[in-house]
Amino acid sequence: MIWAFPLVCLPFLFLASYDHQDYHFDLLFKVFLHNLGFASFVSFIYRKTKNFGLSVLLPIVVILIFSLITIPLLKVILITSITGLVFYEFYGVLNSCSLPGVISIFWSFVFLVITFLPFFSMEFSQLDSFSRLLQSYLNNDTLYHLSISAMWKKYQFVSHGLHGLGELAYHFGSHVLMAGASSLLNISSLESYSHFFGLFCVPLLFLSIVGVSEEYFPSYKNSIFYQKLFVFAGLILGSGILVPTSLLYRYALWPGLYQSESYIVSLILFMAFLSILKGLSEPITYLKGIGLILVLLLVSFSKVSTGFFGLSCFGFWTLFSPQGLCRKEKLKRWILLGIVSLLLFLFVRSINPTKGDGFFSPFHFLNTYVDSTLPFGPKLFVFILLHFLFPLLAMILYISLNAKASYQRVIPRWWFYNLVFMTLVGAVVILSLYVLGGSGFYVSNVSMYMAIPLLIAFPQFFTKNNFSFFKYTVFIFIIFLLGLYSPKVILTGVLDFRRELNAPLNIDNQLSIYIEKLNLIRKDERTINSLIYIPRSEIKFWKSEGYDPTCRSASFIISGIAERPAIYGWPADACYNLLCSDRFQSNGLCEKSIQSYGDNELLIESRKLGFSEVIILTKNGMKTLR
Repeated sequence: MIWAFPLVCLPFLFLASYDHQDYHFDLLFKVFLHNLGFASFVSFIYRKTKNFGLSVLLPIVVILIFSLITIPLLKVILITSITGLVFYEFYGVLNSCSLPGVISIFWSFVFLVITFLPFFSMEFSQLDSFSRLLQSYLNNDTLYHLSISAMWKKYQFVSHGLHGLGELAYHFGSHVLMAGASSLLNISSLESYSHFFGLFCVPLLFLSIVGVSEEYFPSYKNSIFYQKLFVFAGLILGSGILVPTSLLYRYALWPGLYQSESYIVSLILFMAFLSILKGLSEPITYLKGIGLILVLLLVSFSKVSTGFFGLSCFGFWTLFSPQGLCRKEKLKRWILLGIVSLLLFLFVRSINPTKGDGFFSPFHFLNTYVDSTLPFGPKLFVFILLHFLFPLLAMILYISLNAKASYQRVIPRWWFYNLVFMTLVGAVVILSLYVLGGSGFYVSNVSMYMAIPLLIAFPQFFTKNNFSFFKYTVFIFIIFLLGLYSPKVILTGVLDFRRELNAPLNIDNQLSIYIEKLNLIRKDERTINSLIYIPRSEIKFWKSEGYDPTCRSASFIISGIAERPAIYGWPADACYNLLCSDRFQSNGLCEKSIQSYGDNELLIESRKLGFSEVIILTKNGMKTLR
């Protein structure tokens, strides 16, 4: 299936070529080459380790390393090595390829493409991000994350760059990945979000879920594997989570697997962790222990809630270790669990991600985000059933199978108990806390991805004659759901892709003047020690702070597009009071940033921040202060 992964880019490359969209074609082609190299790396490591999680983790670590490399020669050596690996692996695939293998690649390709298409109907990180930016409606969240990634790419510092490299307490794993991709592919930070993120991360998440399912519940023949893909497509395209008018969507079971960069990256790493855990059935070596610690830390760097549930997986896995392990081996597992717990605790304390984001407010999420006219009691009951539908179905499947002697222990006990724990914790958080922007969803939803590898393995659990009727009844129901929702979802995805592909890129307006100059600064490496100052008198850039919602984005445009920090670039409190709160360490800079400053004041402040130059940017030109 891994060789179907890079092929996902090809239909979109063809359409970009057909529409003569050279800008998009060049970027999509770079992503295709990247994905081809990634697949080769995964294939090579898998042949050596026979572990899918390690095979995915190590190439991801290489991408992360590119965000740290500043010496061009090292980049050339790494890229050359990966290119050689592509030819080596591709030659091996051609020699070993068979008709069943080609068929498997084809159906895997079809599955990845049709499940990926709905991505283009989402709000964030889309192909037309640059066009949206020029027209002042690029989502503020995209610009916020873009600015953090840009600061890491150039300075290896966690900051949004609104006033020098001010420290930001925030999870940053996905930002480092995007920065590494930007450096590796030699594209801008904006382009890493608009083109790389979707075509790399989303198909890789689907691939990872199937890979984990295959490792824990292997298909014993190709037809069962194809049935797995069919069930998976039914869960994603047919369940209604992609359709705002559907029952599941109205009860806040949203398509987080297409929208949040940090969430998707954390889920990919979470799947890698589950796979590595499967490979630890034999005695733990120091190398395996280090690998386990590394992947759990990376999961937490990307999304703390996902990292917490990774830790709970490890805890239940340790608690329900297989019988027959020697006392020394069990002790090693408990020691490793203690080390991981301590490291994650220290990391969470260091970034304090929930400061000011949540407080006790029973049923706030239910009353705010669930679209239902039912009375409170029935509404709560239906919410629990539908919002946690996937883990509840997985629990029923486990209990049903465990009642049959021949199926006992097919599903690991620790998997079931951890799934119950994840569901309970998610329910408590989402029903009792107010978390800013409905982000409690990212705690309650992780259990869904613990359940899916089990649910899609359903066909192989029901292969005996006495289960045939039940299995095919479920298949007919899935076909009905696919017919109900998937044609519209897939067609809308195709149309949205074509619309984004043909969105205007040459828009001559007031904002484009500033964007052009910021891009010039980005391309000039001599400005690496410069801060950028756009006076508040530049009304066309800053908008009407406090009245125009787009004023929230102006600050992030500076650091995100130029990939250089601003000086006094914070928004006004009236424009963005959340960012100006203590949660984001504003330290009074929102009030200071709306004032006017002379050249000497700017230079003195820039040196305090560790920079030697200030570029003053206005609609009429640029001036450098030294």
